[in-house]
Amino acid sequence: MSRFRSAVRLVAVSAAGAAGFVSSFFGAPALARADEKAVCFSSYVDAQRDRKDGHLRKAASELTRCGSSLCPGAVRDDCVRWYTEVQAATPSLVVSFTDREGHDRSDVTLGVDGERRATSLDGRALAVDPGAHRLIITTPRGEAYSTRVLVREGEHDRRVMVQAPAAYVSVAGSVRPVPPLAWALGGVGLAGLATWGGFGLAALYAHPGLESTLSACKPSCSSSDVSTVRTRFIVADIAGGLGLVSLAGAAFVFFTRPSLRDRAGDSVGWRFQPDLDVSAGGLRGALRWSF
Repeated sequence: MSRFRSAVRLVAVSAAGAAGFVSSFFGAPALARADEKAVCFSSYVDAQRDRKDGHLRKAASELTRCGSSLCPGAVRDDCVRWYTEVQAATPSLVVSFTDREGHDRSDVTLGVDGERRATSLDGRALAVDPGAHRLIITTPRGEAYSTRVLVREGEHDRRVMVQAPAAYVSVAGSVRPVPPLAWALGGVGLAGLATWGGFGLAALYAHPGLESTLSACKPSCSSSDVSTVRTRFIVADIAGGLGLVSLAGAAFVFFTRPSLRDRAGDSVGWRFQPDLDVSAGGLRGALRWSF
């Protein structure tokens, strides 16, 4: 009887050991397969929600998971079909950047809605979700240029060019603005001609003028008789000469004015700066300009 009990106990222990051995070999893969199925079903649900919300890039990532060969056939078939549809609906942008000189630049970084998407521009399309986006181009010098775009679902390879602004923006399309010095010289010239005309007419016809003076003192006019008339003629001659010289200078500055920008894209041109100094001794003035 005791021998029978010992044999039964040995068989029981052996059976338990065999069960533990089998479990150690086949239990872990079964658990792994269960986790994989859980990931499949989770991605299956999340992908549908992201697609409905317009997050197509995230939906494509979820559909890649549930379209794996490890997922059940019914789930996998839906995910593969939906992935093709999401890829067709996902828009894309081809972004380029032009510097101040009009040259294409690739050594810049591209950010989309605060996320860095590219460390350089290589001309390839960049997938984005449909909707409004803010693109930011950053140069190696730290200069940032941004633009906003509204991308539609299914819009592929849309060209977006970000351009650094020039030093000046000309509304009329002219690239040679009139320098301030030309306006100043023109004003001085017109004032000089007006003074020449006024003093010349006064010297001829005002009282005492040339005609009234000669009528009163001829045939023996002294220098004192004609001093006032002579002074008016001298002022008129000086003003007329200054006016003609100023107008000639204004014409020279106008016709030789430079273009808007130099090689670095910085503005160039005539710079006109009045310098006035009021003191107890009077008013002193000077005109300064540089090119």
